[in-house]
Amino acid sequence: MAHDYRVTASYSTDFTVGDHKHGDMIIQLWKHFDDNTFDQASAYFADSVNAMFPGWHSKVSRDTLIAQAKAERASMDSVHTSLDAIVPLKASNKNETVVAIWGEELAYVKGKKQRRDIHEVWGVDDKGKVIWMKQYTHAVPK
Repeated sequence: MAHDYRVTASYSTDFTVGDHKHGDMIIQLWKHFDDNTFDQASAYFADSVNAMFPGWHSKVSRDTLIAQAKAERASMDSVHTSLDAIVPLKASNKNETVVAIWGEELAYVKGKKQRRDIHEVWGVDDKGKVIWMKQYTHAVPK
């Protein structure tokens, strides 16, 4: 039974641990980004994805999302993402899994070192495809 937080959540307040294969999938997506092989990730996404990044939000086709991720990665000389935590969650009132992942990204852009904390939430449908994602970032002080 869901706990009564005395507020109405827009998504859910009733979760159980979800299928770890969805967490494995999101880790693979992070690896593809780091390795600059995101073009190999299209099978993980539904035909369209609702994507939210800092300063940008849109519903886009899988191909557009892949192209945008590749362009972002191409702007970096190198990148390494370390994992802090990951948890797949099954919302009892939804037919999808949510994967929450936290980590730190260390990138070199035009020779300049950039570090940022990353928190992402990924929505995975009952077919195992990403249907939405949200990314939150914060620059790590030098």
